[in-house]
Amino acid sequence: MIYVWRHAQGQPPSWEIEPWPLDAAYPTPYGKRHLLRDHPQDVVENIVDFGHLTPVHGTVGEVLSEPRFEAERLRTSFRILPAGGDTAAWVSAAAPELTVRVQGLGIVYTSIEVPKIGCHIRTVLTATPVSPTHAEVYVSGTMWLDRLGRGRAAGALTSALSRPLAWVGSFDFGKDFPVWAHKTYLERPRLAQGDGPIMN
Repeated sequence: MIYVWRHAQGQPPSWEIEPWPLDAAYPTPYGKRHLLRDHPQDVVENIVDFGHLTPVHGTVGEVLSEPRFEAERLRTSFRILPAGGDTAAWVSAAAPELTVRVQGLGIVYTSIEVPKIGCHIRTVLTATPVSPTHAEVYVSGTMWLDRLGRGRAAGALTSALSRPLAWVGSFDFGKDFPVWAHKTYLERPRLAQGDGPIMN
């Protein structure tokens, strides 16, 4: 993946992008593009909006490491659990643990560990504004299963599994799209239980 810097005032880059922490043993990632009526900020803020997980995705986020801001970067980790219904139980029953690294408003690296089945998933998400009202979001992912070992056959199998994994991820990710497409700016929005903290 090639990143290109563009500043509205023509200024040079002021920070560097950290490389994607991907072990050479992982197979070639598989990705999907989405054109959204949205702004990259919504995509990034969605990562730490734990309040939306239950009504939108049917899950609950158990925070393992509080969101930490370091200049242009954000880091956090959390575990996904079922919310009590069966909407996302088939995903969250494995209690995946996510470690997220955000850079700026357009680059997100996620390491997903599923200890119950020895599964390791690595994803990268980029959100690029392509018009005043739309953004292109590209999500790419790859995975590794401990039980398959490190042979060539194991690599071929996990590579094949990366495609359905991308479809499953896109299906769940797509639940956010209608929310973003129909959002409306309110100067003083009503707050739901769990919203916050509010910062000036």
